[in-house]
Amino acid sequence: AAYVQREIEIKAEETCLEATLEALQQEKEAEADLAEATAFEAIVDAADIEESSKHELRRQRTNCSSIS
Repeated sequence: AAYVQREIEIKAEETCLEATLEALQQEKEAEADLAEATAFEAIVDAADIEESSKHELRRQRTNCSSIS
């Protein structure tokens, strides 16, 4: 009967929608992971730059002290 065919169509559509939602969820999680990794990289880069600057200042101070 027609209702059985309609039920099959709706269940197929439901399965397709669930798969689409799952794919979107995975994409969302991947983008969030990428954003987190990018933020951590920026923090590490900033820390490296800061440490490098401190090291350079110490080196300059040492050089200035030896000149005096």
